[in-house]
Amino acid sequence: MYARKLMCTLSSPAYHGRGYVKNGDGKAADFLVAEFKKNGLQPLNGNYTQSFNFPVNVITKTPKLCINGKKLVAGRDFICGADAPIGKGNYKTLKITAKPDETTFVDSPEKYVLFVNIQQGIADSNAAHTRLWKMRPLHPHAYVFAEDKLTWTARTKQNTEPSFNVLRSTLPENVEEVKFRVQSRLTQHTARNVMGVVPGVYADSFIFVTAHYDHLGRMGNIIFPGANDNASGVSMMMDLASTFANSKQKPKYTLVFIGFAGEEAGLIGSEYMSNNPPVPLSNIRFLLNLDLMGSGDEGIMVVNGLKFTNEFAIMDSVNKAGKFINNLGQRGEAKNSDHYYFTEKGVHSFFCFTLGGSKAYHDIYDKCENITLSRYNEVFGLLQNFIRAL
Repeated sequence: MYARKLMCTLSSPAYHGRGYVKNGDGKAADFLVAEFKKNGLQPLNGNYTQSFNFPVNVITKTPKLCINGKKLVAGRDFICGADAPIGKGNYKTLKITAKPDETTFVDSPEKYVLFVNIQQGIADSNAAHTRLWKMRPLHPHAYVFAEDKLTWTARTKQNTEPSFNVLRSTLPENVEEVKFRVQSRLTQHTARNVMGVVPGVYADSFIFVTAHYDHLGRMGNIIFPGANDNASGVSMMMDLASTFANSKQKPKYTLVFIGFAGEEAGLIGSEYMSNNPPVPLSNIRFLLNLDLMGSGDEGIMVVNGLKFTNEFAIMDSVNKAGKFINNLGQRGEAKNSDHYYFTEKGVHSFFCFTLGGSKAYHDIYDKCENITLSRYNEVFGLLQNFIRAL
Protein backbone atom coordinates (compact mmCIF):
# COMPACT_ATOMS: atom_id res chain seq x y z
CA MET A 1 0.00 0.00 0.00
CA TYR A 2 1.39 3.38 -1.07
CA ALA A 3 0.17 5.15 2.07
CA ARG A 4 1.74 2.66 4.49
CA LYS A 5 5.03 2.81 2.61
CA LEU A 6 5.05 6.60 2.88
CA MET A 7 4.07 6.54 6.55
CA CYS A 8 6.78 4.05 7.44
CA THR A 9 9.39 5.97 5.45
CA LEU A 10 8.61 9.33 7.06
CA SER A 11 8.55 7.87 10.58
CA SER A 12 11.78 5.91 10.11
CA PRO A 13 14.98 6.87 11.98
CA ALA A 14 16.44 8.30 8.76
CA TYR A 15 14.14 11.33 9.18
CA HIS A 16 15.02 11.91 12.85
CA GLY A 17 11.41 12.50 13.90
CA ARG A 18 11.03 15.24 11.23
CA GLY A 19 12.10 17.88 13.72
CA TYR A 20 14.68 20.57 14.18
CA VAL A 21 17.93 18.64 14.56
CA LYS A 22 19.94 16.71 11.96
CA ASN A 23 17.80 18.40 9.26
CA GLY A 24 14.93 15.99 9.97
CA ASP A 25 12.15 18.20 8.65
CA GLY A 26 14.36 19.33 5.75
CA LYS A 27 14.89 15.74 4.63
CA ALA A 28 11.15 15.13 4.86
CA ALA A 29 10.47 18.24 2.76
CA ASP A 30 12.92 17.04 0.07
CA PHE A 31 11.22 13.63 0.08
CA LEU A 32 7.75 15.13 -0.38
CA VAL A 33 8.88 17.39 -3.23
CA ALA A 34 10.36 14.35 -4.98
CA GLU A 35 7.08 12.46 -4.50
CA PHE A 36 5.07 15.38 -5.92
CA LYS A 37 7.30 15.44 -8.99
CA LYS A 38 7.20 11.66 -9.41
CA ASN A 39 3.40 11.68 -9.24
CA GLY A 40 3.08 14.45 -11.81
CA LEU A 41 2.04 17.36 -9.60
CA GLN A 42 3.05 20.81 -10.75
CA PRO A 43 4.70 23.57 -8.69
CA LEU A 44 2.58 26.46 -7.44
CA ASN A 45 3.60 29.73 -9.09
CA GLY A 46 6.82 28.03 -10.13
CA ASN A 47 7.66 26.80 -6.60
CA TYR A 48 7.31 23.54 -4.75
CA THR A 49 8.26 25.14 -1.42
CA GLN A 50 7.69 28.24 0.68
CA SER A 51 10.40 29.06 3.25
CA PHE A 52 10.05 30.76 6.63
CA ASN A 53 12.03 31.11 9.86
CA PHE A 54 11.23 30.72 13.54
CA PRO A 55 13.09 30.21 16.83
CA VAL A 56 13.03 26.77 18.41
CA ASN A 57 14.65 25.21 21.44
CA VAL A 58 16.44 21.92 20.76
CA ILE A 59 17.70 19.38 23.29
CA THR A 60 21.15 18.66 21.90
CA LYS A 61 22.12 15.64 24.04
CA THR A 62 20.07 12.94 25.71
CA PRO A 63 19.06 14.33 29.12
CA LYS A 64 20.02 12.49 32.28
CA LEU A 65 17.89 12.07 35.39
CA CYS A 66 18.49 10.10 38.59
CA ILE A 67 15.99 9.95 41.46
CA ASN A 68 17.17 8.67 44.84
CA GLY A 69 20.27 7.38 43.05
CA LYS A 70 18.28 5.39 40.43
CA LYS A 71 19.03 6.23 36.80
CA LEU A 72 15.88 6.69 34.71
CA VAL A 73 15.64 6.00 30.97
CA ALA A 74 14.97 9.02 28.77
CA GLY A 75 11.86 8.71 26.63
CA ARG A 76 10.58 5.65 28.46
CA ASP A 77 10.70 6.81 32.10
CA PHE A 78 10.93 10.57 31.68
CA ILE A 79 11.12 13.47 29.27
CA CYS A 80 12.65 16.87 29.84
CA GLY A 81 10.76 20.05 29.09
CA ALA A 82 11.07 21.06 25.46
CA ASP A 83 11.81 24.59 26.68
CA ALA A 84 14.57 23.46 29.05
CA PRO A 85 17.73 25.57 29.26
CA ILE A 86 21.16 24.13 29.96
CA GLY A 87 21.31 22.89 33.52
CA LYS A 88 22.77 20.30 35.85
CA GLY A 89 22.91 19.56 39.55
CA ASN A 90 22.20 17.25 42.45
CA TYR A 91 19.63 18.59 44.91
CA LYS A 92 17.22 17.65 47.64
CA THR A 93 13.53 17.93 46.81
CA LEU A 94 10.74 20.15 47.99
CA LYS A 95 7.44 18.31 47.47
CA ILE A 96 4.01 19.76 46.71
CA THR A 97 0.76 18.44 45.28
CA ALA A 98 -0.89 20.23 42.35
CA LYS A 99 -4.52 20.04 41.37
CA PRO A 100 -5.98 21.65 38.24
CA ASP A 101 -7.46 24.57 40.20
CA GLU A 102 -5.06 25.00 43.08
CA THR A 103 -1.39 24.76 43.98
CA THR A 104 -0.10 24.86 47.56
CA PHE A 105 3.33 26.35 48.21
CA VAL A 106 5.43 26.01 51.33
CA ASP A 107 8.64 27.57 52.61
CA SER A 108 11.69 26.41 50.68
CA PRO A 109 15.31 25.58 51.48
CA GLU A 110 18.05 27.44 49.66
CA LYS A 111 18.87 24.77 47.07
CA TYR A 112 16.33 22.24 45.89
CA VAL A 113 14.35 20.68 43.04
CA LEU A 114 10.60 21.21 43.22
CA PHE A 115 8.80 17.87 42.95
CA VAL A 116 5.22 18.40 41.81
CA ASN A 117 2.84 15.50 42.24
CA ILE A 118 0.18 16.24 39.63
CA GLN A 119 -3.03 14.77 41.01
CA GLN A 120 -3.44 11.24 39.71
CA GLY A 121 -6.19 10.63 37.18
CA ILE A 122 -6.17 14.11 35.67
CA ALA A 123 -6.26 13.70 31.90
CA ASP A 124 -4.84 17.17 31.24
CA SER A 125 -2.40 18.60 33.76
CA ASN A 126 -1.76 21.76 31.74
CA ALA A 127 -3.79 23.87 34.17
CA ALA A 128 -1.59 22.92 37.09
CA HIS A 129 1.55 23.44 35.00
CA THR A 130 0.39 26.85 33.81
CA ARG A 131 -0.42 28.04 37.32
CA LEU A 132 3.01 27.00 38.53
CA TRP A 133 4.78 28.84 35.71
CA LYS A 134 2.74 31.98 36.32
CA MET A 135 3.23 32.08 40.09
CA ARG A 136 6.84 30.87 40.25
CA PRO A 137 7.54 32.20 43.78
CA LEU A 138 9.99 29.49 44.73
CA HIS A 139 12.71 29.66 42.06
CA PRO A 140 13.93 26.06 42.28
CA HIS A 141 16.89 24.73 40.30
CA ALA A 142 14.51 22.43 38.37
CA TYR A 143 10.96 21.10 38.35
CA VAL A 144 10.00 17.41 38.37
CA PHE A 145 6.39 16.57 37.55
CA ALA A 146 4.86 13.15 38.26
CA GLU A 147 2.61 12.23 35.33
CA ASP A 148 0.46 9.30 34.21
CA LYS A 149 1.60 9.64 30.56
CA LEU A 150 4.65 11.21 28.97
CA THR A 151 3.74 13.66 26.22
CA TRP A 152 6.47 15.76 24.60
CA THR A 153 6.07 18.93 22.56
CA ALA A 154 8.09 21.70 20.87
CA ARG A 155 8.86 25.17 22.18
CA THR A 156 10.02 28.41 20.58
CA LYS A 157 11.46 29.81 23.83
CA GLN A 158 13.68 28.70 26.70
CA ASN A 159 12.48 28.67 30.27
CA THR A 160 14.61 29.82 33.19
CA GLU A 161 14.85 26.35 34.80
CA PRO A 162 14.81 22.82 33.38
CA SER A 163 11.77 20.66 33.98
CA PHE A 164 11.18 16.92 33.79
CA ASN A 165 8.02 14.89 33.43
CA VAL A 166 8.43 11.48 35.06
CA LEU A 167 6.15 8.50 34.63
CA ARG A 168 4.48 8.01 37.99
CA SER A 169 4.94 4.23 37.93
CA THR A 170 8.75 4.62 37.85
CA LEU A 171 8.93 6.82 40.96
CA PRO A 172 9.87 5.60 44.43
CA GLU A 173 7.45 6.16 47.28
CA ASN A 174 9.46 9.11 48.55
CA VAL A 175 11.34 11.34 46.13
CA GLU A 176 14.18 12.72 48.22
CA GLU A 177 17.02 13.54 45.84
CA VAL A 178 17.22 14.47 42.14
CA LYS A 179 20.31 14.57 39.95
CA PHE A 180 19.96 15.88 36.40
CA ARG A 181 21.76 17.16 33.33
CA VAL A 182 20.30 18.94 30.29
CA GLN A 183 22.08 20.38 27.26
CA SER A 184 20.07 22.55 24.89
CA ARG A 185 20.26 25.37 22.39
CA LEU A 186 17.81 28.06 21.31
CA THR A 187 18.29 28.39 17.57
CA GLN A 188 16.79 30.08 14.53
CA HIS A 189 15.32 27.44 12.25
CA THR A 190 14.45 27.59 8.56
CA ALA A 191 11.58 25.37 7.42
CA ARG A 192 9.59 24.90 4.23
CA ASN A 193 5.95 24.42 3.41
CA VAL A 194 5.72 21.97 0.49
CA MET A 195 3.18 22.46 -2.33
CA GLY A 196 2.00 20.51 -5.38
CA VAL A 197 -0.80 21.32 -7.83
CA VAL A 198 -3.30 19.34 -9.89
CA PRO A 199 -4.88 21.82 -12.38
CA GLY A 200 -8.67 21.92 -12.53
CA VAL A 201 -11.24 22.98 -15.09
CA TYR A 202 -11.58 26.27 -13.22
CA ALA A 203 -7.90 27.14 -12.99
CA ASP A 204 -8.27 30.11 -10.61
CA SER A 205 -10.58 28.45 -8.08
CA PHE A 206 -8.80 26.28 -5.55
CA ILE A 207 -9.35 23.50 -3.06
CA PHE A 208 -6.48 23.12 -0.58
CA VAL A 209 -5.76 19.67 0.89
CA THR A 210 -3.27 19.97 3.73
CA ALA A 211 -1.40 17.99 6.39
CA HIS A 212 1.56 18.91 8.56
CA TYR A 213 4.62 16.77 7.92
CA ASP A 214 6.80 17.98 10.80
CA HIS A 215 6.96 16.27 14.17
CA LEU A 216 8.93 16.67 17.40
CA GLY A 217 12.27 15.39 16.21
CA ARG A 218 14.80 14.23 18.79
CA MET A 219 15.48 14.71 22.47
CA GLY A 220 19.20 14.06 22.13
CA ASN A 221 19.38 10.49 20.81
CA ILE A 222 15.73 9.75 21.63
CA ILE A 223 13.56 9.87 18.49
CA PHE A 224 9.85 10.68 18.44
CA PRO A 225 8.79 8.93 15.19
CA GLY A 226 5.38 10.57 14.68
CA ALA A 227 3.80 7.81 12.58
CA ASN A 228 0.18 8.65 13.37
CA ASP A 229 1.01 12.30 14.08
CA ASN A 230 1.30 13.05 11.31
CA ALA A 231 3.01 10.76 8.84
CA SER A 232 -0.41 9.12 8.47
CA GLY A 233 -2.10 12.38 7.49
CA VAL A 234 0.68 13.24 5.04
CA SER A 235 0.37 9.77 3.52
CA MET A 236 -3.36 10.23 3.05
CA MET A 237 -2.77 13.64 1.45
CA MET A 238 -0.06 12.29 -0.86
CA ASP A 239 -2.23 9.32 -1.85
CA LEU A 240 -5.07 11.69 -2.74
CA ALA A 241 -2.62 13.87 -4.68
CA SER A 242 -1.33 10.92 -6.69
CA THR A 243 -4.86 9.67 -7.37
CA PHE A 244 -6.13 13.02 -8.66
CA ALA A 245 -2.94 13.76 -10.62
CA ASN A 246 -3.17 10.46 -12.47
CA SER A 247 -6.94 10.40 -12.97
CA LYS A 248 -8.42 10.69 -16.45
CA GLN A 249 -11.13 12.87 -14.91
CA LYS A 250 -9.84 16.40 -14.43
CA PRO A 251 -11.00 17.94 -11.13
CA LYS A 252 -13.52 20.74 -11.30
CA TYR A 253 -11.33 23.07 -9.23
CA THR A 254 -7.56 23.30 -9.07
CA LEU A 255 -6.30 21.15 -6.20
CA VAL A 256 -3.37 22.36 -4.12
CA PHE A 257 -1.79 19.76 -1.85
CA ILE A 258 0.28 21.27 0.97
CA GLY A 259 2.56 19.75 3.58
CA PHE A 260 2.91 22.29 6.37
CA ALA A 261 6.04 22.63 8.48
CA GLY A 262 6.24 24.12 11.97
CA GLU A 263 2.86 22.84 13.15
CA GLU A 264 4.21 21.27 16.32
CA ALA A 265 5.92 24.53 17.29
CA GLY A 266 2.61 26.42 17.15
CA LEU A 267 0.95 26.23 13.71
CA ILE A 268 3.78 28.41 12.41
CA GLY A 269 3.88 27.18 8.80
CA SER A 270 0.16 27.50 8.21
CA GLU A 271 0.03 30.89 9.92
CA TYR A 272 2.86 32.07 7.68
CA MET A 273 1.08 30.86 4.54
CA SER A 274 -2.22 32.41 5.60
CA ASN A 275 -0.36 35.73 5.90
CA ASN A 276 1.60 35.15 2.68
CA PRO A 277 -0.82 33.15 0.54
CA PRO A 278 0.43 31.79 -2.80
CA VAL A 279 -3.06 32.42 -4.23
CA PRO A 280 -5.69 34.97 -3.16
CA LEU A 281 -7.49 33.66 -0.09
CA SER A 282 -10.80 34.66 -1.68
CA ASN A 283 -10.08 32.16 -4.48
CA ILE A 284 -9.84 29.20 -2.06
CA ARG A 285 -13.23 27.52 -2.17
CA PHE A 286 -12.40 25.10 0.63
CA LEU A 287 -9.52 23.80 2.75
CA LEU A 288 -9.43 20.19 3.97
CA ASN A 289 -6.81 19.58 6.67
CA LEU A 290 -5.83 16.03 7.64
CA ASP A 291 -4.15 14.78 10.81
CA LEU A 292 -4.05 11.48 12.74
CA MET A 293 -5.32 9.34 9.88
CA GLY A 294 -4.04 6.07 11.36
CA SER A 295 -7.30 4.33 12.27
CA GLY A 296 -10.99 5.10 11.77
CA ASP A 297 -12.29 2.16 13.81
CA GLU A 298 -14.52 4.58 15.70
CA GLY A 299 -15.14 6.94 12.78
CA ILE A 300 -13.75 10.39 12.09
CA MET A 301 -14.19 13.81 13.68
CA VAL A 302 -14.79 16.96 11.65
CA VAL A 303 -13.65 20.15 13.38
CA ASN A 304 -15.64 23.13 12.01
CA GLY A 305 -18.42 20.72 11.05
CA LEU A 306 -20.81 22.76 13.20
CA LYS A 307 -19.53 26.00 11.69
CA PHE A 308 -19.70 25.17 7.99
CA THR A 309 -22.91 23.19 7.92
CA ASN A 310 -23.40 23.26 4.14
CA GLU A 311 -20.08 21.53 3.52
CA PHE A 312 -20.74 19.09 6.36
CA ALA A 313 -24.06 18.20 4.75
CA ILE A 314 -22.15 17.40 1.54
CA MET A 315 -19.71 15.17 3.42
CA ASP A 316 -22.55 13.47 5.29
CA SER A 317 -24.39 12.82 2.01
CA VAL A 318 -21.25 11.41 0.39
CA ASN A 319 -20.63 9.21 3.42
CA LYS A 320 -24.17 7.82 3.44
CA ALA A 321 -24.14 7.19 -0.29
CA GLY A 322 -20.85 5.32 -0.14
CA LYS A 323 -21.41 3.71 3.28
CA PHE A 324 -17.85 4.60 4.21
CA ILE A 325 -17.76 5.42 7.95
CA ASN A 326 -20.21 4.50 10.71
CA ASN A 327 -19.53 7.57 12.83
CA LEU A 328 -19.07 10.98 11.19
CA GLY A 329 -18.49 13.25 14.18
CA GLN A 330 -19.18 16.97 14.07
CA ARG A 331 -17.80 19.69 16.35
CA GLY A 332 -17.18 23.42 16.40
CA GLU A 333 -14.15 25.63 16.01
CA ALA A 334 -10.79 24.81 17.57
CA LYS A 335 -7.26 26.16 17.34
CA ASN A 336 -5.80 22.68 17.19
CA SER A 337 -4.37 22.27 13.69
CA ASP A 338 -3.40 24.02 10.47
CA HIS A 339 -6.90 24.88 9.32
CA TYR A 340 -7.21 27.50 12.07
CA TYR A 341 -5.59 30.63 10.62
CA PHE A 342 -7.28 30.09 7.26
CA THR A 343 -10.64 29.80 9.00
CA GLU A 344 -9.90 33.02 10.87
CA LYS A 345 -9.34 34.74 7.52
CA GLY A 346 -12.65 33.59 6.10
CA VAL A 347 -11.66 30.39 4.27
CA HIS A 348 -14.18 27.60 4.77
CA SER A 349 -12.15 24.79 6.31
CA PHE A 350 -12.46 21.35 7.89
CA PHE A 351 -9.96 19.59 10.09
CA CYS A 352 -10.53 15.83 9.97
CA PHE A 353 -8.92 13.20 12.19
CA THR A 354 -9.72 9.53 12.72
CA LEU A 355 -10.98 8.04 15.99
CA GLY A 356 -9.85 4.83 17.66
CA GLY A 357 -6.66 2.86 17.21
CA SER A 358 -3.31 3.55 18.83
CA LYS A 359 -3.20 5.76 21.92
CA ALA A 360 0.44 6.68 21.32
CA TYR A 361 0.75 10.44 20.91
CA HIS A 362 3.79 12.71 21.14
CA ASP A 363 5.80 9.85 22.61
CA ILE A 364 8.38 7.28 21.52
CA TYR A 365 5.71 4.65 20.81
CA ASP A 366 4.07 6.42 17.85
CA LYS A 367 5.75 4.02 15.42
CA CYS A 368 4.68 2.70 12.04
CA GLU A 369 4.24 -0.87 13.30
CA ASN A 370 1.71 0.36 15.88
CA ILE A 371 -0.55 2.05 13.31
CA THR A 372 -3.16 -0.21 11.72
CA LEU A 373 -4.65 2.01 8.98
CA SER A 374 -7.60 -0.30 9.64
CA ARG A 375 -10.24 1.82 7.90
CA TYR A 376 -7.87 3.60 5.54
CA ASN A 377 -9.68 2.62 2.33
CA GLU A 378 -13.03 3.78 3.67
CA VAL A 379 -11.67 7.12 4.89
CA PHE A 380 -9.80 7.59 1.62
CA GLY A 381 -12.97 6.92 -0.35
CA LEU A 382 -14.95 9.39 1.74
CA LEU A 383 -12.37 12.17 1.36
CA GLN A 384 -11.84 11.61 -2.35
CA ASN A 385 -15.55 11.70 -3.09
CA PHE A 386 -16.06 14.70 -0.81
CA ILE A 387 -13.43 16.67 -2.72
CA ARG A 388 -15.14 15.82 -6.00
CA ALA A 389 -18.54 16.78 -4.60
CA LEU A 390 -17.53 20.26 -3.42
